[in-house]
Amino acid sequence: CKTISTESIKDRCLNQFSNTSTDTAICDAMTTENIKDNCYLNIALSLFSKSKNTENTLYTFCENIASESLKDSCYSSYAQNTENSLPFCKMIKTESMRDNCYNRYVRNSRDVGACTLIQEKSIRDSCTENYK
Repeated sequence: CKTISTESIKDRCLNQFSNTSTDTAICDAMTTENIKDNCYLNIALSLFSKSKNTENTLYTFCENIASESLKDSCYSSYAQNTENSLPFCKMIKTESMRDNCYNRYVRNSRDVGACTLIQEKSIRDSCTENYK
């Protein structure tokens, strides 16, 4: 990849290796923002799937992502795969995605009090009713 002169093509080449890498240096070297974001997301999800016991450190890979929607997807993925997903749900900026995350959290934990965190009234009411 290093011999490729066109930056976007070089970034796509490097991104091919992000699924097997644990080093964000491969992403840091990229200049195309959306490819760089996908690289960070690939590494974060790959590492998380390999080790369920690192929920407090691996989510930091999500923080490297510039795109809000991809960053939210990254946090949501962590939330779906951890026992205590509430902190990850709180990190999600997109309201609908955050509300769904809270709803999943309540479904899995039976912590009905967390339904109050849901902004969308219909989802909040449904949450409260379904899990009381």
